[in-house]
Amino acid sequence: MNKTSYDSKLQTGDIIRYTTCSEHCFNMCILKVYIRDGRIWAVEPDDTVNHGIAREDGHLSDEVVDKFMITTRPCTKGYAHIRNLNAPNRLKYPMKRVGEKGEGRWERITWNEALDTIA
Repeated sequence: MNKTSYDSKLQTGDIIRYTTCSEHCFNMCILKVYIRDGRIWAVEPDDTVNHGIAREDGHLSDEVVDKFMITTRPCTKGYAHIRNLNAPNRLKYPMKRVGEKGEGRWERITWNEALDTIA
C-alpha cells in the first residue's frame, strides 16, 4: 500500500474523513480530509477506489476506466477550501449591525434572533 505524504504525518488522535466540496460546482468531488484538534489540516483527493494514485489518467487501463472504477479529482477550488474554513475573518455566527451603515460595527446575535429578523 502506498502512503501519501499526509498519511506519514498522522499523529495520535488525528481523524481521516471523506467529504465533498459541493459549494463551488455540481461535480461533488470527494475529498479526503485530515482533522486534528477539530480542524482540517490537510486535503487530498479520494483514494478509496485506486489507492495511492493521485491521477488516474495514464495510469489505469481502459478496461478499468470503462468499468467506472475511477474517482473524480477535485479542482483547485476544492483544495483551496481549507483556507476558507480556517480563515480568521470567516463569519461563523449571525451578526447584527450596530451603528450606522459603513461603520463596520457588529454584535453577535442568536440564531433565533437572526431568523426572526429576516423572516
